[in-house]
Amino acid sequence: MKRFTRILCFALVALMLCATLASCGGPAKTAEEAVAALKENGYNAVQTGNVVTAEKDGEFIAITYCSDENDAKKVYDEAKDEIEDAQEELSEAKEELEKAKAKLEEVKDDPIQKGVAEIAVAAAEKAVELASKYVDAEIGQSGNVVWIGTAEAIKAAK
Repeated sequence: MKRFTRILCFALVALMLCATLASCGGPAKTAEEAVAALKENGYNAVQTGNVVTAEKDGEFIAITYCSDENDAKKVYDEAKDEIEDAQEELSEAKEELEKAKAKLEEVKDDPIQKGVAEIAVAAAEKAVELASKYVDAEIGQSGNVVWIGTAEAIKAAK
């Protein structure tokens, strides 16, 4: 009886692990399923050819359905390179923000230059915000499907 109980416990643990791994994957296997799931979760989802894009309250996802796994690998590598470029752009945007803030401090007594500096600070803050979102995005590949997006949007696309 102990042996049977032990085997049953191991089987249950294995089943739970399989279920957990299955739920951790990427978006739906077809574009139509992804669009339906995203719309069901309140996203503004659009399919253009083999690409699905969606957005809701700052959460976003782009899913590419490639013809085969080799094409998907190429798309994944290109997307990964884009994220690395975005990381460099984020660093540059942060530097520009610091320069703009320093300039604002220098010209705080001149109303015209102060106004220009405030615009520069606002633009730099927006650049940092946009670059941060892209850098923080998750990227993945499963078979012929490649995605990039926020964790919530990826979850909604299943």
